[in-house]
Amino acid sequence: MAYHDLRVASHLRRNPSKYDVVHTWPGGALATARAATEVNIPCLREVPNTHTENAYAVVGRLCDELGIELKSGNSHRLNLPRLRHEEEEYAAAYRLLVPSDHVAKTFLDRGFSPDKLLRHRYGFDAKSFKPLPQREEGPFRAVFLGGIGPRKGLHIALTAWQRSTAHAEGRFSIYGRVEGGYEPVLEPFLKDPSVAMHEFTGDPAGVLQTSDVLTLPSFEEGSALVTYEAQGAGAIPLVSSAAGAMCEDGVTGFVHEAGDVEALARHISALNDNPRLLAKMRAEVIRRRDTLTWDAAAECLEACYEQAREQLARASSPRASAPPPMQRVANSSAPEPRDLVFTFWHETWSDSHRRQFMTPDRLVSTLLIHPEVKGLLLADPFRMGPTQLIRRLQGRKPEPLPPRPFPTAVVSPYRWRRQDGTGEAFLRHAYAAYDARIREAARDLGLRNPAVITTNPFYAAYGPLEWAEDITYYAFDDWSAYDGHTRWWPDYVRAYGEIRRRGQAVCAVSQHLLDILDPTGPGLVVPNGVVPEEWQPPWRVPEWFKDLPGPTILYTGAIHARLNLAAVREVAERFSGGTILFVGPVSHPEVASRLSQIPGVQVRDALPRDLIAGLTRSVDCCIMPHLRNPLTESMSPLKVYEYCAAGRPVAASDIAPVRGIHGHVVLVPEGGSFADGVARALAIGPMSEEDRQAFIRLNSWRGRHDEILRLAFRAR
Repeated sequence: MAYHDLRVASHLRRNPSKYDVVHTWPGGALATARAATEVNIPCLREVPNTHTENAYAVVGRLCDELGIELKSGNSHRLNLPRLRHEEEEYAAAYRLLVPSDHVAKTFLDRGFSPDKLLRHRYGFDAKSFKPLPQREEGPFRAVFLGGIGPRKGLHIALTAWQRSTAHAEGRFSIYGRVEGGYEPVLEPFLKDPSVAMHEFTGDPAGVLQTSDVLTLPSFEEGSALVTYEAQGAGAIPLVSSAAGAMCEDGVTGFVHEAGDVEALARHISALNDNPRLLAKMRAEVIRRRDTLTWDAAAECLEACYEQAREQLARASSPRASAPPPMQRVANSSAPEPRDLVFTFWHETWSDSHRRQFMTPDRLVSTLLIHPEVKGLLLADPFRMGPTQLIRRLQGRKPEPLPPRPFPTAVVSPYRWRRQDGTGEAFLRHAYAAYDARIREAARDLGLRNPAVITTNPFYAAYGPLEWAEDITYYAFDDWSAYDGHTRWWPDYVRAYGEIRRRGQAVCAVSQHLLDILDPTGPGLVVPNGVVPEEWQPPWRVPEWFKDLPGPTILYTGAIHARLNLAAVREVAERFSGGTILFVGPVSHPEVASRLSQIPGVQVRDALPRDLIAGLTRSVDCCIMPHLRNPLTESMSPLKVYEYCAAGRPVAASDIAPVRGIHGHVVLVPEGGSFADGVARALAIGPMSEEDRQAFIRLNSWRGRHDEILRLAFRAR
């Protein structure tokens, strides 16, 4: 964040005329805010929580009362250097964006001027969080949804629940992960049969839709997103005054003072005992939900931007008129195209061109047409010279490059051996030779100070690369845990360490993978995506699919040892009248053989891309039953993005890179029933066409690649 802060500050000083407002976030705002002041642009610093001093004090007192010690690294454990840094950011910013009256009060109590604070708000995704047209009959249902720690006050909610009239026949559901040390406080409550504890849900919208009330008796909070989402789904918030909720007490929710158990118990009882009041408040929540969407939040934020600009203009020149409305930067200010070198790893340009669906293939397809890429050199990995000579004599030629207005070429460095040897000495020598060949090809193509994006960790670690301006390692798998690469695993670990030592930029497809690489230079997480054009009608399906019995359940992609065969067997037994399809190349024949022996499972060869899209669009449900291991935790599941692009409901193993992709993805926890996950996905059903198109727009490969190029071209 410090690096980001300095780079943004430098950019702002060089380009002050391009911007009307600077919006910063905690931890990376200090240098930027000071630079904005120098060039007379208002800097607004987001305050997502209460004043940090207040947060430490409230949570510290609460933990003392409960006999809890926060673990090292907890964001609410007293950290004086962090407090000093945040206070410097508060002071340096022109205005502070506060999302609730409660947050504003914690600043006013510490002597901040009201003029320093701009009141904005958060919101909810109106496409994901919708009320059910008709609520099913049943007992009173309360829910707590979020991180479970002392500051959220779950013990207050559970005490109030036991004292309310709803306790006798109602249901109180908890969704979230418990912070260490808080478990003993909750343990007595969890023995109550009316209380159900769930560690995590991949479908918060569904949970809120089927709940009467959301309880959030926080002691310290900014403006909890779940309170917006609850109202979007038609649930009534029962919250503390410290939760920062946007609700009207007694009309669209009930508000109690933090820690007031009796008041919360009365609020629960009032809604449980009076169905007409419950229905009336729910109807009012639904009527007002449009005022709480992210669209509404955007309008509020825009008004804050304009207010800050007007205030700064008046302060700078008392007779100055209000500044003109904000304008987008004209296309003429787009960055100048730059020269680029991209190096493959394990595949060649010809492989990539023929295949055109894996992560590096997609990036290269974009580089060939991207307006910011000038000269482009594509570099194959080392090829075995004698083999390539024989192929040439047989008339096998590389795939031609598409025409471009700028110089473009492919270089294929040759050597005698097929594979890399092991050990740092070998790899340093080999990739010094590889680098010399790439440098020569770049010079011959006329590239000037090119940036380099490499998917080869050995080249990133050991290639001299002194002739290139910026180096970015693009990591789309954790090679130190990859099947079939065991002999190089120690070398990959050493290479990761060398990339850190060099301070090179790293773009990774998942946060877990970026954490493994732990770069000392710039780091960026860019997950996989989809090509919008591939996921539009007309749809074509294979002939063999048309008469298969349903429900039809699909897995696409390589068939390998990371598949959880026990989960597949469980699904096949539960849905014995249906069909489970595995479609893709076979990486591990023994796994494919075992799959074929499961009744109801069919293993099919890989299909062309248009048939994959049509098949995915036509099945009832898609699955990703992966084992949980270092490799699957670090990947970005391309297949899940494509399942969602087809609008299908998905059941997937609960691994970190899958969380948050979409509400139609049901996550199956480790040890949980995968068949239950499939049943839940089938019950959810397909996305609406509006939601499907929105997902495609938000997750396009082009948007992902723009982020990668911004990192790769960071020097300008």
